[in-house]
Amino acid sequence: MTIAKKEIKYQNVLILFMVGCVLGVILEGLFCYFRRGEWETHVTFLWGPFNIVYGLGAVVMYLASVSLDGKSTFTEFIWFTVLGCSVEWLMGFIQDKMFNSYSWSYGKYSIGKYLSVPFALAWGLLGLMFMKFLMPIISKCFEHTGSKRWQKLSKIVTVFMCINLVFSVAVFTRWGQRVKNPDPRTAIERIIDRVYPSDYLQSRFVEWKMNGT
Repeated sequence: MTIAKKEIKYQNVLILFMVGCVLGVILEGLFCYFRRGEWETHVTFLWGPFNIVYGLGAVVMYLASVSLDGKSTFTEFIWFTVLGCSVEWLMGFIQDKMFNSYSWSYGKYSIGKYLSVPFALAWGLLGLMFMKFLMPIISKCFEHTGSKRWQKLSKIVTVFMCINLVFSVAVFTRWGQRVKNPDPRTAIERIIDRVYPSDYLQSRFVEWKMNGT
């Protein structure tokens, strides 16, 4: 299995990001179903079944697989563990500091505030599986993504996801502020409070908890 670095194209990275976003939601939903007997949709965007943690994770795994090709299995495992934990820590830190909330808590298995020993090891194992089993399939698929149609589609998806991200950040920021400042102070805050009340947001982002509540 070898993917030349010259084959790392924006539309391919975007495809991986989007697939990772959706696949992560599905897999986590199945995990919740088999563990607790109920389905939970863990998303991080206002619109669509997307979870940015898994999207970024897929991209990082792909880029790391290209860079680590030819290294020992132990080296690959360590790097995948470090990179996976870095993505998880960064997302947890941003949610905590920017949006005054959190989506996961590992209790006695916690490393710091956003990581855990079992999930750190899981990142390493997932990275190895990604590199050994998925990269050859991904390489074959990417042979068919160089057309102008794919390039146009990638531009459309990029615009949509950028708008989605901006609106999501604005709403999440206001949601986190409501704990201490329930009364809106600006016209934008009043619109957000009316269109996206806390009850609706909590029903969509079921795993999110506000700090201090």
